[in-house]
Amino acid sequence: MYIQELCDRYGIKSRKSLYTRLNGLGIKLGKKNNKSYATEEQVALLDQQNEHIKQGGSIDNFEPVKIAEVTVHNTATEQNGNTDISSLVETQLHSTQLEVTPQLLTDIVEAVSHAIASKMTPVDPLWYLGRLEAARASGWELTTSQVQDLIGVKPSCKKGKKTFKRGSFIFVKSGKIGNQTSWKVMKEADESYQV
Repeated sequence: MYIQELCDRYGIKSRKSLYTRLNGLGIKLGKKNNKSYATEEQVALLDQQNEHIKQGGSIDNFEPVKIAEVTVHNTATEQNGNTDISSLVETQLHSTQLEVTPQLLTDIVEAVSHAIASKMTPVDPLWYLGRLEAARASGWELTTSQVQDLIGVKPSCKKGKKTFKRGSFIFVKSGKIGNQTSWKVMKEADESYQV
């Protein structure tokens, strides 16, 4: 998959943002017809990273789920009502014969779902508030797409204004970052809040 296709796939507006993600994964793109491209394995890692970012994670704290070449056997062991995934999936080939049954497919899906669910942490619905507080306290300027990722809507100002308000946060237009508007994050003064 070429650079522009990757940007479109992940809703990334700039190549720099894509390369930041690639560097976070330690991925070097190959060249084909003098164009950079990602292999299927690299795209799979980028997909995992993108999902992590959508759930509030950052590039720095992303840990990919190892994807191994697997062989599925047609027998599963049941212990206390749970299917043991180690009997379903192994990393070495022991048999060239595989009889795929509906029950086997159900067992595999359940075992893999359980394994993935046990690795995931629940999403905190207020995670974005901490990110906005950090941006405000540090004086960081955020791009329009970063603000949109955090608050769920694209910030826009009324004609003649330079601010956008969402909840107790105020976003002030402050210039450009690349081809996007940059926004300073501010907060309404606590004493001005009336019940």
